This record gives sequence, C-alpha cells and structure tokens, in this order.
Amino acid sequence: MKKDKILVIGACGQIGVELTLALRKMYGDSNVIASDLREEHELLRGTGPYVSLDVMNKEMLHVLIIRHNITQVYLLAAILSATGEKNPLLAWNINMASLLNVLDIAKEEGLDKIYWPSSIAVFGPNSPGRKRRSTLLSSPQPFMEFPSSPASAGANITTTVTASTCAACATRA
Repeated sequence: MKKDKILVIGACGQIGVELTLALRKMYGDSNVIASDLREEHELLRGTGPYVSLDVMNKEMLHVLIIRHNITQVYLLAAILSATGEKNPLLAWNINMASLLNVLDIAKEEGLDKIYWPSSIAVFGPNSPGRKRRSTLLSSPQPFMEFPSSPASAGANITTTVTASTCAACATRA
C-alpha cells in the first residue's frame, strides 16, 4: 500500500496555514510538504517540511513532486478576487496556468488526488447546498464575474462539499 505524501502549494496563504497544520495532524508532519512563494509562515515553522516553490515553474514543481514521492496536491496558490478583479489577465494567467501545470504533472506521474479549492466568487444564491456530496461545475451561476475560477476549467472540475470541507477535486482525462 502506497503511503500518502501531500504537497500543499500556497501553504502560507489565507487557507493554507490552517489546512497544512490539519493535514499534518492527519497524515504526520513529515508526510505533508508545505510550499509557497513567500517565506515560511511563522505558524508552520518547526511543524514539518517547507519548500520555497513557484508553481509557475513547471519543471521545478515536477522535480519536487518526484523527489518527495507526492501522491496528492492541494493547489491553493492563486490571485484572489479583489486583485483578480483589478487585473483579470494576471489572475487568469496565474490561476489557470498553475492548475494546468499541476494537472499535466499529475497525469504524467499518476498522482492520486488533486484539490483545487473554489473561490466564493464562483458561487451565488442558486448554488448547491453544503450537504451536497458532488456537483459537476459545467454551468454554474456566478454571483460575481471572475474569469479565473474553477468554473473556468469547465468539466474538468468536480466540487466535493461536506460539512467539514469544501474542495474542488480536479481530474483530467
């Protein structure tokens, strides 16, 4: 049985710190690699491995995944709504290119799982409720226009929503 090895990209961001700490409790400190462009967050220091990573550097990302025998990737690196609305082209380039980098490597290396969390900007008043197990985002009804969201990836994204998590699981045929 293969041991889960997790890479959290964007571990020093809004969601990343808490998620990384929770995953380290679940899978063990050494099995969760935190990464970010920024300096390691003070709450992550001493809790497990940290790697400086630019997700836009596909070759560097690929080497990291191979070197650490990664089986799951949490892709949290993104340009968020406020900045994205001011500079949509930057948001599109970073958010979509980073996802495509991860998906290409995942396909090539046979990774087990990819998580790409959604932005609240994708969901509006007619979105599925929290108890819904899985919804294909082929025709979402956006609450706010934001061109670099999971909805932009169309049928490649399945949203898994439970009481305790909300993560978009990306798969590529």
